[in-house]
Amino acid sequence: MPDLVGASIMQFESSSLAYQAATDGVGIAMAQLPLILDDLEAGTLVMPFPISTPDDCSYNLIWPDRTPRNPSFKPFRDWMLEEARKTHLRMDALKEEIARRRAEWGIPAVA
Repeated sequence: MPDLVGASIMQFESSSLAYQAATDGVGIAMAQLPLILDDLEAGTLVMPFPISTPDDCSYNLIWPDRTPRNPSFKPFRDWMLEEARKTHLRMDALKEEIARRRAEWGIPAVA
């Protein structure tokens, strides 16, 4: 965007610091949507443009093979899976909103 002029460039050691700076009004940041989902839903951060990139990353629950099976692993795993399921539902709703806004702005869908 040629009409945007930045006073400076700020770099942070972690994405959470960049997100906090954006929340505090220091500037703008590019973000991983799952990490700012709460802020988007609360309105403390906004997506000024309906643009996102596909994200096909996954997470795995792992531990060393030499670690004995602990009965507390299963409840923890079940909790993690339920949290992931709820986050996916929230992300799906956000992606639908992004698609709706893209269509309104005449921005082609991302494959």
